[in-house]
Amino acid sequence: GVFPINPTTRTFQYSVEQGFEQGWKIRIVGYVMKPPIPDICLNFGLERTTTYDLQDAANAYGYGVAVDNLNNTYITGEQFTPAKGLDMYVIKYDANGALVWRDVYDVIVSPDESGNESGHGIAVTPDGSAVYVGGSQRYSDLSTSTSDVFVRKYDAAGNFVWMRTYDSGSDRDSALAAAVDSAGNVYVAGHRGKAAGLGVEAILLSYTASGTLRAGFPPMVFSSAYNSSALGVTVSGSSVYITGYGQPSQNDSDMFVHQYTTSGAWVWSGTYQSSPEIVAEMGYGVSVDSGGNMFVMGYTGSSGGHLFLRKYNP
Repeated sequence: GVFPINPTTRTFQYSVEQGFEQGWKIRIVGYVMKPPIPDICLNFGLERTTTYDLQDAANAYGYGVAVDNLNNTYITGEQFTPAKGLDMYVIKYDANGALVWRDVYDVIVSPDESGNESGHGIAVTPDGSAVYVGGSQRYSDLSTSTSDVFVRKYDAAGNFVWMRTYDSGSDRDSALAAAVDSAGNVYVAGHRGKAAGLGVEAILLSYTASGTLRAGFPPMVFSSAYNSSALGVTVSGSSVYITGYGQPSQNDSDMFVHQYTTSGAWVWSGTYQSSPEIVAEMGYGVSVDSGGNMFVMGYTGSSGGHLFLRKYNP
């Protein structure tokens, strides 16, 4: 229903009773809205919605977004066509939402078969001169099937510059997030298959602007008794932060966050485990403000499932 709001106190009260088949009743009495809600949110109005023309694609999904200092927007994800399966795409839009350039990446296995590629993480330098996409490519032949990490670099005009792949020897390697530092080094976080073939373990890779795998990240590996994966990465100043989850037991996962220097030296680590212990906590995104405060967003299975946001001081 609609309930009148007192214009002075900006509160309302109401009572409602509803019967159910089980005979249950819900009664809400004297509910007060706090704090006051402004009539207009000046800084949060929807300006536009831009859609991606699927052209010959049946479906398209967006997984990563980045913005440069000129307010150009970059997105990546995957598109599906019946003839070719999944292909990675990357798109640049200008500040007005107009398409600037687009690229689609597809591994050609044979004249009659192409691989499946997905872009998950995207990062751009502040001036927009370099765009990095991290993701996974899966392809198979008659004898084997494999999934590798890929990192692709583009210039400001959308020209392909280089691509690097990482293959642990398993069929479960994937990059899920990307970030770039002030020197143009790119960082991709995700997971790889364990050597024993059971489960996955979190990884962090870093490449120079010219595409050389950096010595401080050979890659870094974070393993748990069962599965672990890095789902978010960010760079702030001389520090790199990653978040994700690790499984200490088969039915439990805990959020983790790690801080490293941009040279690869460990600084500190933290975990989050709610109560009761046997529920899922996963960190999906990490960001740092100008004061050095770090924020981790994710999911906790406590009390039926909730979003969480955790703040850490410098």
